[in-house]
Amino acid sequence: MSWWAATPTASLSQGDVIGDVPVAVVVHPLAQLTRQDAQRLGSVWVPSPTWQPDHQGMGNLLAKGRVIPVIVLTESCQLDKKESKDRVIIAPVYPASGLGPEEQAMLWAQQRKSKLPLPEAPQIAQIGPSYADLRMTTAIDVKYLDVGHRIAQLSQEGVHRLQMQLLAFFTGLDTRALLAAAMSLSQGPEPGP
Repeated sequence: MSWWAATPTASLSQGDVIGDVPVAVVVHPLAQLTRQDAQRLGSVWVPSPTWQPDHQGMGNLLAKGRVIPVIVLTESCQLDKKESKDRVIIAPVYPASGLGPEEQAMLWAQQRKSKLPLPEAPQIAQIGPSYADLRMTTAIDVKYLDVGHRIAQLSQEGVHRLQMQLLAFFTGLDTRALLAAAMSLSQGPEPGP
């Protein structure tokens, strides 16, 4: 199976791995913020004892996160639709080297529904063997997904493999049967590190 596209498309697509994307979670307990003017500092964010939403019901919260690569999970056809253009569903991508030997073996054997194995993209040195953590799936503003920061793009076979993994993860269906179906689509060897 060829995981990676030799020639990426020009537009943002499902299966794009984009670098330098902020991924964050709201801290617990909830820390609400409001903007205040401060002498010599200009405008600053300070804790607020009450929720202060704007006209759309949106407020400001303290979050913590990382700037890391992510993989686009939203289907390519949805990325072109006006109603889904502002938000894109992504999952963070982490180096497989951060996993222990047993967990890496399970990753490459495709035994984890929550981890999509991403073998090294041969044409791009900056991404090594990695995985997408589907437990951290989130929606972000499309403005953070600059195709100029694209690290790699899954091939059509890779996108089929991604779709089967998403189906297995979100439905709880038998991963082995779904992966076998995905691999038969590509008629290629299973991925390795």
